[in-house]
Amino acid sequence: MVVAPWLYKNLSYDPTKDLVAVAHVAYTPVVIVTNTNSRFKSLADVVTAAKAAPDAITYGSPGNGTTIHLAGEIFKTAANIKIRHIPYKGSNPALMDVLAGNVDLMVSSLPSAMAQIKAGKLRPLAVTSARRSSSLPDVPTVAELGYKDFDVSTWYGLFMPAATPKDIVATVHAEVNKLLAMPDMKAAIQAQGAGDANHDRRAVF
Repeated sequence: MVVAPWLYKNLSYDPTKDLVAVAHVAYTPVVIVTNTNSRFKSLADVVTAAKAAPDAITYGSPGNGTTIHLAGEIFKTAANIKIRHIPYKGSNPALMDVLAGNVDLMVSSLPSAMAQIKAGKLRPLAVTSARRSSSLPDVPTVAELGYKDFDVSTWYGLFMPAATPKDIVATVHAEVNKLLAMPDMKAAIQAQGAGDANHDRRAVF
């Protein structure tokens, strides 16, 4: 919705003309993780090692041009380091290679990595949102670690074709928000690391 129009010349749709926003479903910080057996105990360890050996450290992402890939590139620029990006076709193969030690780091959406973090198989080094995630309250933000104003998050929303009658859009909007307000639904979303109430919500629907 945001990135694709800037990356692809022949995109088959125009998100500002062809779609109408219905509801903001969830948002999540991006998390930088490594295998728990990794030599990297902190983000500072990564930066120090990367400066000592440019391009020797690898990081995986769900694919080229994803918000998560861009978060990794923004961090590289902020830290003035060179680490090699390894694009995958989705989060799962990237996570598998981090767990196997085939890549050093992964930049991931928090919901994708949460199960392995809870299982003690991945070590979260930092979250990229402006504020800490209530799902990982002990994990610092990138901004806290000295990279001022660093703030990259992913949001999820529901859209419909622009020609959808306004009364239908309004009805779906109301019903989705009723569901999102249910305690069980809020708990389920937050358990995955999404919908953090402490985050500064910037997507407006």
